[in-house]
Amino acid sequence: VAAVGLCANEAIANIIRHAYDNVPDQPIEIAARIDDRTLHIELRDYGSGVVPPCPNPCCQDPLTPGGLGLICLSQLMDSAIYTPQNPGMLLVLSKRIEAMGK
Repeated sequence: VAAVGLCANEAIANIIRHAYDNVPDQPIEIAARIDDRTLHIELRDYGSGVVPPCPNPCCQDPLTPGGLGLICLSQLMDSAIYTPQNPGMLLVLSKRIEAMGK
């Protein structure tokens, strides 16, 4: 459960930093739902709409500042799907409930 919270926090920080160019008072819509024993967290922004670079750790230099949030999302969640909107982006983070423990 803590990993899901960390990932949601990292996603919000990335939206503020990248989609909104560090402007903190812009809208972010957050919704959560469960279906088929999977938690889905949807984060919708109205910012730049740029899909982030490859989140795979093999594509990142861990010694370079930034980018660790994307690694967290790719390693701790079952999926992180970015869908460009007009304007902005929809990010859906998904995690099987069994994987979170009881």
